[in-house]
Amino acid sequence: MTEQRYAILIASSQFEDDNLQKLKCPENDVDGLDRILKSKEYGNFSNTFPLKNSPHHRVQEEIDRVIQTANKDDLILIYYSGHGKLDHAGKLHLATTNTNAKYLKSTSISINFIKDLLDDSRTTKVILILDCCYSGLAGEAFARGGFHEELQSLSQVTGTYIITASSGTQAAFEKPEDGYGVFTKHAIEGITSWEAANKEGNVTMDSLYSYIDKEMQKEGIQRPMKWALDVTGELVIASRNKSKSALDSQKTTDWDSLTKALKDNDSNIRKLAVQVLRNNGMPAVGSLIQALKDDEDPNIRKETAEALGFIGDVKAILPLIQALKDDDDRVQEESMKALIKIGVPSIDALAKVLNDRNNQVRKHAVQALGEIKDARAVESLIQVFTDSDVDVLGDAVSALEKIGIASVESLIKALKDRDSQIRKLAVVALGEIRDARAVEPLIQVLSDNDSNVRGEAADALSKISDIRAVEPLIQVLSDNDSNVRGEAADALSKISDTRAVEPLIHVLSDNDSNVRCKAALALGEIRDAKASKPLIHALLHDTDSEVRKNAAMALGDIRDPKTSEPLIQAFTDTDYQVRKNAAISLEKIKVEGIMNSAAIEILMQSLKNDDRQIQGSAVRVLTNTWAIEPLIKNLKNDDEIIRQTAVRVLGKIKAVDAAESLIQMLKNDRSEAVREEVAIALGEIKSPKAVEPLVQAIKKDDYEQVREAAAVAVGRIK
Repeated sequence: MTEQRYAILIASSQFEDDNLQKLKCPENDVDGLDRILKSKEYGNFSNTFPLKNSPHHRVQEEIDRVIQTANKDDLILIYYSGHGKLDHAGKLHLATTNTNAKYLKSTSISINFIKDLLDDSRTTKVILILDCCYSGLAGEAFARGGFHEELQSLSQVTGTYIITASSGTQAAFEKPEDGYGVFTKHAIEGITSWEAANKEGNVTMDSLYSYIDKEMQKEGIQRPMKWALDVTGELVIASRNKSKSALDSQKTTDWDSLTKALKDNDSNIRKLAVQVLRNNGMPAVGSLIQALKDDEDPNIRKETAEALGFIGDVKAILPLIQALKDDDDRVQEESMKALIKIGVPSIDALAKVLNDRNNQVRKHAVQALGEIKDARAVESLIQVFTDSDVDVLGDAVSALEKIGIASVESLIKALKDRDSQIRKLAVVALGEIRDARAVEPLIQVLSDNDSNVRGEAADALSKISDIRAVEPLIQVLSDNDSNVRGEAADALSKISDTRAVEPLIHVLSDNDSNVRCKAALALGEIRDAKASKPLIHALLHDTDSEVRKNAAMALGDIRDPKTSEPLIQAFTDTDYQVRKNAAISLEKIKVEGIMNSAAIEILMQSLKNDDRQIQGSAVRVLTNTWAIEPLIKNLKNDDEIIRQTAVRVLGKIKAVDAAESLIQMLKNDRSEAVREEVAIALGEIKSPKAVEPLVQAIKKDDYEQVREAAAVAVGRIK
């Protein structure tokens, strides 16, 4: 049976609810996709169903209808452009024109609704593309449903492929000046571009995502996501009538016509001429170079730069170098890519412009040298360390990192340069390359007369993580510069050698709070119980909340049961993050034995804390048999939340000794929520004594929830 291709294209830009901002691009997004998906040149979808500003029930009906219509071997594409909204449970909903932001479940399209329909459908090939805020939650929802994220190479194509405009926490943006949402604009480009197509002319979902991701990174505003769920083979969203190979085979020598076409008034004609010349190889280079210099349309110049890179003729190097100064960023970017493709022959020319007055030219030259990854560029890149532009300096370090081990010897030599900035950046680069040959030279740099260089040396040694550096770094803990001492403590945490424990304990008394912070974290990383007592002191007495916060976290990493009571005491700290970290750490520790009354009181008060982490930690600690007595005592607490939580914990630990007290609460507690919790707890304890009181509650309690809970409890006991 021939594959049928269905596309449901949903746009929501106009909303009845004033709380939902009107959007400018969704309708254009759907129109653009509908046009190319129906096109025989691209998508070849015989069945497209655009839905623009439709109410939620209409959209639901159409999705349901199409899914029911599709057969096993058919392809279904569902696309949405509009507002993504989250309900109170953090689940994603797609807004429609009649969506009420307060009642999402009943007035919008739930992702779970789409998933449930697809789970029950016959089709085995599904594409879901979402251009909305928080859209990454859709992939997570589908993945939690039991799919496996595996790509297999099988002849039969099946699976669900999801591409979203953003992660589960990111917004998605539109650029009205472009006419489309940022994500959809690049999706359309990918479907219609040869760049995203394979040799057969097919645009697969993998290649489309790669293209979108690459272009979105240039935008720098959001990052698209993908999920390939139970996918086997390659899901093809678009196919060209002619393959790339066929196009490449079409050589022409009608140079006069092509040259004239490069000067045509119609930019589309000029663009086509560039594409044809691109596939004619080196004979076309001269004409393309001229177009790169002269064409008034930046889009054509961009295409031309790409074509020159594809051909790879060295004659194009200098014109491409000049194009790095183009007024259009896209032309600059494409020219840099072209120089990278030409490769090693470009190195000398790129090295010569590393001193160019234009920061952007220097930046592109440095990036290109890094991507070429040839040792011949190393010395030139090290000289860039004197550059005044911070971005260029960072790119130079990254470039040397990409070149890798071939840079090491030259960088080691640079450690002795007179210029402290060159020494510092050489240290940084060696740290990123992480070659063991640099360890001893970097140890020597720990005594450099510039504190910034010493600090970077400590950081670099932490990245290499060689035990040879432990003793020298311990010595640096007494450096006269606090930043250097902090970097040394941080480095020792990464290497995690027990020799550093005592020196780091001493540093917990440093006069600089940042140093104390890093010492606390380092002791947590090393996880030696000898540090427990000093960290407890820091947790309870340090004047800096950041130090107390790190001490709390470190105690959780060490996992010494003896630290549980001090961590509980920290639940009363004035700083929220200290309280939070104490709760997190307490979760990691196996709490044993009866605590002092003060600790138990803190735990009981924590049962009503607004922070779920703190509340949950208190519940977990109290969920021990030794805690039954204080829990029973708090059944009479004036605070409803404490009573309710105490009941829940007693039920969870099946505290038979609490049955009598709970029975009295079932009869007398003034709160229906507490009585409901009591009924549930009695069902978990399963005391026969509770049956009659529960039966009475079924008959007489004024609240339905209590009666229902009591009925369930009786069933569990019997």
